[in-house]
Amino acid sequence: MIRRAALSLLLFSFASHCYAVSLSVDLSTDRLIYHAKEPVKIALTVTNNGSADADLLFGSGQSYDIMITDKSGHDIWHWSYNKVFTMAVRNVDLPPGQGLKYAFIWKQTDNKKLPVKRGKYFIQGRLMSAEQLNSPRKTIIIK
Repeated sequence: MIRRAALSLLLFSFASHCYAVSLSVDLSTDRLIYHAKEPVKIALTVTNNGSADADLLFGSGQSYDIMITDKSGHDIWHWSYNKVFTMAVRNVDLPPGQGLKYAFIWKQTDNKKLPVKRGKYFIQGRLMSAEQLNSPRKTIIIK
């Protein structure tokens, strides 16, 4: 009986926390159309839209990743490709209404640092917390 009551209390507490925390992950670029070899400015924003603190748990020093695919769905570039991250469990508290913002530049190269071809590309961001969250895909065109 005590176990059942404790489990019910734990589940209620977890469910209440889940409804009070509402995270959004958004990705933006400075433009939609770029010339070949022109830098693409990318911003990834994580926002706590809920009414309680979001306790983000990370299993390494990596907080986010950016993935770029071509129109066929082939992986072209990952921000984290060939990077090494510390192996440490860490928590990041994100109060209600607050956000985290990460900004960087894609130089229109693939993971081997070769220039990409002209065409349509899709960019997506990912929060690398224990509960990974993806941004909606953003489409850009390289002319």
